[in-house]
Amino acid sequence: MGAAWRCDFFRASGHASALLAAVQHLRIPLWLGLYADPDYFKKTNSADNQKQRYFKQQLQLSLQVRRHWLNLLKLQPEFELKGWYLPMELNDTDFKSATYLDWLSSELKSLSEAIDKPVAISMYFNGTVPVKHWLGAARQLQSDGLHLWVQDGAGAALVPEAKRQQWLQQLPCTVMLIREQFIQSSTSGQVFQARPFTEAEKQAQPESCHPVIYFELRYMPAAAGILPLSDEVLPAKTKIKL
Repeated sequence: MGAAWRCDFFRASGHASALLAAVQHLRIPLWLGLYADPDYFKKTNSADNQKQRYFKQQLQLSLQVRRHWLNLLKLQPEFELKGWYLPMELNDTDFKSATYLDWLSSELKSLSEAIDKPVAISMYFNGTVPVKHWLGAARQLQSDGLHLWVQDGAGAALVPEAKRQQWLQQLPCTVMLIREQFIQSSTSGQVFQARPFTEAEKQAQPESCHPVIYFELRYMPAAAGILPLSDEVLPAKTKIKL
């Protein structure tokens, strides 16, 4: 994260402070996101030892961002913080090696034990390992301080619908399910683009025993015409460099 952007975003009169004040006024408990690298998926497509070094670097950067949030939270003593979100999406490629999975589980457990609030991280299934293997990895990663938020895959459509339903049905009810509220229109290698669900598509979503959150605000009716559906159309001054 560039120093100039960090100072601007986290200063007492900056965007982060305004966000906390608005959320506190509305009395909405919030999970605060930590460091997100726009090149995350490129960097994680590498050998395990390189992935380990990169992942540890991202965790350290997230702890730096957390310190900035904590400084602002001192100015908002009534703010209700639910926990911290690590924006590092885990997928099948993280679970192919038992050795890497053991290392990853240990790193996340150590981080969650060192922080006084719960830590959440999201996961998704792309069909490159057996469903049973993926679910076993999810169970291994889950701990008292680490919350797993699983993307339901409805919008990205990385696996055939029958297989998607198969692993969702086997997902423990204690795991948070992220309901994707979009249909992806871009292809591999393109800038991500998608359209919101239609009302019929929303109604067709099956019932679930899982606690549910929705991804994301830009696809909700309240954001229509306000939030762009592609980062390509954001004005230059609103783009964030990390």
